[in-house]
Amino acid sequence: MALNAKQKAALDSIAKSHAASAIEGMGGGRQAQIYKGVPPTFAYHQPGSAPTIISKSAGDEQFFLTRLFKAQMNHGDFSRFAPYEYELIEKAQQTSADASGGVLVPTQHIPQLIDILYAKAPIRQLGGDVIPMTGQTAEIPRVRGGATSAYGAENATISETEGTLGMLQLVARNLLCLVPVSNSLIADAGPAAESMVRGLIARSMALMETQKGITGAGGVEPVGIVNNPDVTTASTVTAANLDYDDVLDIIKVIENEESECTGFLTTPSIKNILRKLKDPTTGMYLWRDTLTEKNLEQLVSRPATTTTRCRNEDTTTTHYIIGGNWQEEFVIGERMTMEFAVSTERQFEKNITLIRCIARHDFAMRHPEAFVVLPVSGVS
Repeated sequence: MALNAKQKAALDSIAKSHAASAIEGMGGGRQAQIYKGVPPTFAYHQPGSAPTIISKSAGDEQFFLTRLFKAQMNHGDFSRFAPYEYELIEKAQQTSADASGGVLVPTQHIPQLIDILYAKAPIRQLGGDVIPMTGQTAEIPRVRGGATSAYGAENATISETEGTLGMLQLVARNLLCLVPVSNSLIADAGPAAESMVRGLIARSMALMETQKGITGAGGVEPVGIVNNPDVTTASTVTAANLDYDDVLDIIKVIENEESECTGFLTTPSIKNILRKLKDPTTGMYLWRDTLTEKNLEQLVSRPATTTTRCRNEDTTTTHYIIGGNWQEEFVIGERMTMEFAVSTERQFEKNITLIRCIARHDFAMRHPEAFVVLPVSGVS
């Protein structure tokens, strides 16, 4: 249907005041996608035609991974499907492409994914200093021995002493995650779909980095807490004999290092054993179900969290209780980019796209002696 000049003028007026809602109310075609950075335009759409691009005011746009994936699925057509996202990537000078269409995305443009990752990764929930890494390696100083003090007479010469300094090296290890995502979610590219896709990616990353942060062998993996030679490993106890004293001994060892135990990491199976134990003096349960301000349960009045990955990878019946000064001594080296690529070939018949995410980070401890690993055998 042709529009006369008066009708076109009316539509132009509506578009300038409320473009997005105007499109939604008119129907009869595909809804427009909204981006900024292009001249304000307005048009009807024929069914099956490409959506019109309509600008929004600066600051209103959000960075959508789903739009980026949609562009990658469509032969790298970023100008059509993800102009805003790709513009930001180019400004950060982080563009890169491989045979499968990999794109490096600066971390500052995916803060919600990082927030979800922190919420889902038990090894991060107990605290730790996040150290930005701008290169493949980063070195941070740590005190390996303390300064000494002494009393003396008035006007006496003060002996000069200082701590022994060492360097803790962080190496950006490449964590590769492969996450299957429905093509319908990617095609939607709306806030709800974006939230679901981010959650899938963050969960996959969280499980693996937690596992290798605990049991990693070094090399391409982080050196896990249980494999660090300076971490104290207590004598193994059986699940049947695990009691209150074993947990208190962990705290004692850490306090003997002039540090403090700020939290525990263990498995759900160990949690189930501990939560049935009671303090013989007070009759109170050892594991408190009351949530703390960090939304973590408590073990002997300290935050505690669980993961099925806190166990020996070879002997799966041996689980760990790890106590330590997470808040002051645990270090998370975070590389400032993530790389995403998509593939539609392997899961073509299921209408699924495989998303590959490569994150770069490392875990370390300034003072490994402030951590204790208690192996518990015979856990069912």
